[in-house]
Amino acid sequence: MKLFQAMAYFISLVAVLVSLIAFSVTKHHVYLYMGLGSVLLIAIYTGYFRRRIRKQFNIRGTDGSLDDCVLHLICPCCALCQVIYIRTPLEPKVH
Repeated sequence: MKLFQAMAYFISLVAVLVSLIAFSVTKHHVYLYMGLGSVLLIAIYTGYFRRRIRKQFNIRGTDGSLDDCVLHLICPCCALCQVIYIRTPLEPKVH
């Protein structure tokens, strides 16, 4: 499942880059709209999984899915760090 998520995210990012490069070369606005549409789909897709992660690890947040989409789109590193911080104990294990 994680491999599928990573591949979907990677393919979406490639689609955005190809669309933006095609727009810069051809100046046809359809490529720009395709790029913006791809960004929107990435936000929805990653926001969905962010919401699932928040529920799974009981991470506090708002009830709206829009916050999850925006947070994961703008700063996916921050979202990942939050999950790692929640899952990792703060005190080292003493044997």
